[in-house]
Amino acid sequence: MTDRTAAPYNKGVRRCLGILALGLVVSACGSSVRVIPSRPIILRVPPSSTALRFSTASNREFARRDVARLLRIVVVPQAARQVAAVPRSAPAWFRQELSHGLSGAAVVHRTWVVDESLKDVVRFVRTHARSRPRPESPLNRSTNRIGSRPNDSYLFPPVPGRSSSRWLNIAMLALPNGATVITAQAGDSWIHPPPRSAELPRTVRRIDITSRYYHRRPSVLLHVRDRYDVGSIVAWVNGLGVAPHVICWGGWGGSYGRPVVTLTFRNAEGKVLARGTLSNLGCNPFSLAVDGQKAQPLIVGDLLLRIQQRLDADFSPPLPRDVSSCLRGRGWQVQQVTDGLAVRKTGPPSVITFHLTGKVTIAGRRHPAISRCLRSSPHFVYYG
Repeated sequence: MTDRTAAPYNKGVRRCLGILALGLVVSACGSSVRVIPSRPIILRVPPSSTALRFSTASNREFARRDVARLLRIVVVPQAARQVAAVPRSAPAWFRQELSHGLSGAAVVHRTWVVDESLKDVVRFVRTHARSRPRPESPLNRSTNRIGSRPNDSYLFPPVPGRSSSRWLNIAMLALPNGATVITAQAGDSWIHPPPRSAELPRTVRRIDITSRYYHRRPSVLLHVRDRYDVGSIVAWVNGLGVAPHVICWGGWGGSYGRPVVTLTFRNAEGKVLARGTLSNLGCNPFSLAVDGQKAQPLIVGDLLLRIQQRLDADFSPPLPRDVSSCLRGRGWQVQQVTDGLAVRKTGPPSVITFHLTGKVTIAGRRHPAISRCLRSSPHFVYYG
């Protein structure tokens, strides 16, 4: 009797365990069973330290294919005819604008002539330009106000490990016979990887990031330990290229000095393996020393912008003293509090907190004057 009653029970238990083994959650093992699919657990696998390190030859080939894609953004009127060179009836300054070879860059030119007025051609080119590849920032060119020398410039995001700068320039000009000449130039500067001695090792487990103005204490202090974040930053740095001697890449915007940003790479025991610095002098090359040996300066490109986005940080935050001075100049009462400022003009005060990530938060009313004073800091921009 006991064995016969246990058999159906064991059978039901085995049925329930079988369902659970399939990764499903069972609410009951009776006549009514509700099965809910379990959510998959996504584990982020950190990239290899050399995931973005390619040969110069491979990057050169990438650049040659890329400029062809960039040039396809340009759409000209159907009646336009492609010519080998800008007509000699165009002024010399226009004929000389096209670059005929840049060291370390793939450059492609196209020239067309169309028997239509300059304004009609400009409107056509601007309204028919393809939206892919997408430029760094949307360029909404006016089709109503057109000058005598229309020139449209596009800047595209660099490709990590492949390209440090990508651009497209389109210029149009009326010819003496009433026709219009269109020139387009697309370029891609490929990355020249540094020697293997300048490569960050795969044993990096922590990255300390500081950003400081002048000789003040750091405005930003981060200790990056997440394996995916550490692996991504290491791969990005190893994907940088050797800096050229005559071209400046990257830039700053803002009304006062820029900070010095330092990345210190450590192993699991805390030993310093490498240190990289973006100084506030010169053309802003990224200075990297690996195992105490200083490497050739590298093109920083949009590296810091990518790191900021990954970590939700701001490496060029406003300084509390400058925000305080700015608000006092507008008649505000300012009092220093822990990690920030308590400010008021009328009504209850607002508290501005300056975090070590460089981010700034405001508790209370966000008055336009506060926003203006916070915008007084410099900020990273990428010129290409």
